[in-house]
Amino acid sequence: MNQDSMLERMEKAQQERQQSQQEEIRKILATLKSDLQSSLLAESQSFKNSIAAAQSRFNRLQRLALVTVTLASLFSLLLMLASVWEAHRITSQAETHLLFLQQQIAAIQDPFAELRKAKLTPTGQPVTTQGRIFIELKKVD
Repeated sequence: MNQDSMLERMEKAQQERQQSQQEEIRKILATLKSDLQSSLLAESQSFKNSIAAAQSRFNRLQRLALVTVTLASLFSLLLMLASVWEAHRITSQAETHLLFLQQQIAAIQDPFAELRKAKLTPTGQPVTTQGRIFIELKKVD
């Protein structure tokens, strides 16, 4: 019986060790499972945060692009307005100069216009001496 009881005790001890090892393995597996879930949850949260950050940067870039396009449009409009204003100013100057030139041409075409304005009229024939022309004038009232 000694042998049987020793054999039983050894089998019982072996079963207890196996149960203890199995229990230890279950605990380790549970810990690994918990750690893996925590790690996956943390990784998932990190991924969500990086997606949110990327979305935020994208939205900022979109707003910046919109502001840039708006400013470019405004500057283009200002440039066009400045061009129109400058063209108007140059046209006005040209019209003034044209009027002046037309008056000068009219005065050249009618050499006695200035005399008529001064209420003077030529009398007699012009006299030429040493390349100069002399005309006798009389005041008209």
